[in-house]
Amino acid sequence: MPSTPLNILVATAHALAHAESQCSSLVLIDQKNIEHNPYIQALDNWQGSPFQSLSILPGQQTGWKKLRERRQSFKSLKALLDKISPQAIAVSSDRRIEFQFAMQYQRQHQSCIGVYLDDGLYSYAGRRTTALETILGRVAKKLAYGAWWNEPVQVGSSSWIDQAWLFQPDSAITDYQQKSIYALRPEWFASEPIQELGLALFSAMGASTTSMLELKEVDVCLLIAHPNNILKMQNYQQKVEDFILALTRRGLKVAIKYHPRVKDGDPLNLKERVGFVIPSQLAFEFVLPQFKDAIMIVGDVGTSVLTAKWLKSQSQVYAVLYEDDPFQLSFAALFSQLGVAVVPTYQAIFDND
Repeated sequence: MPSTPLNILVATAHALAHAESQCSSLVLIDQKNIEHNPYIQALDNWQGSPFQSLSILPGQQTGWKKLRERRQSFKSLKALLDKISPQAIAVSSDRRIEFQFAMQYQRQHQSCIGVYLDDGLYSYAGRRTTALETILGRVAKKLAYGAWWNEPVQVGSSSWIDQAWLFQPDSAITDYQQKSIYALRPEWFASEPIQELGLALFSAMGASTTSMLELKEVDVCLLIAHPNNILKMQNYQQKVEDFILALTRRGLKVAIKYHPRVKDGDPLNLKERVGFVIPSQLAFEFVLPQFKDAIMIVGDVGTSVLTAKWLKSQSQVYAVLYEDDPFQLSFAALFSQLGVAVVPTYQAIFDND
């Protein structure tokens, strides 16, 4: 039951890896775009799909309308669960109301394993709710939906979860130690079917699959910071331009990827300086398999640099964490532990060569 691009990729790779021993169905939850969802379109058009059925549930309403919307989703889930009778249900956040509803409904009829699929950064950094948030959330949702609701203190730690599938199990937070832990394998994400799904997604989003194939020639991919963070960084654009110039002078082909929050094509006007600007709306998780194995990825705080290290284990991955930013520096030790090279400036990358 994925809700984000990374969730979709992990669920799909897991389903492909176990296709000989299980039948899988996918329910895309909490979606704003229902009628023309590119992920459902790509999965539906993908000949290598491991899913016997695809469903999509909305997340469009607010306030009291959301309660009505979710109850309608529960009806859809009941019908699907009665039809496919799953022995396990996987999700990347057990705080998702659709997952908890599905688990309690299915467990009324038979045993059902709850599975947590790695959701990235906070599987390792942790992101706990406060005691007050937990109590308020528990009371409100139990009143709205039923006594079955369980408010997890940490994502993946609730009683609904029996297994945790993680990229780096040994580095995960201790909340998962009571679960059965399994490793997600890098080769699952490098398979030809996953690359084909990426191309199908690019096509569904209107990107040229021919141009996306050119990503095989890229030597360095630079992830541009979140637009809100750019405003806080002194001379950010100039530093990026200087870094790109230094790379191209070394004969390296550079691609840049703006943050998904960026809606305009190239707000920093970098296209003429690099070989390729990857459309911001394309999920980086699906772009990664198109790169060569030895690519260099340069980013900052976020799941993208971790995803790059996990999905491209032979790549060089750098996180530029500025020394005057306490929030960024708070992740330095964790990133280093997870195999990401942490540097204070772009220039320091060359010093490491």
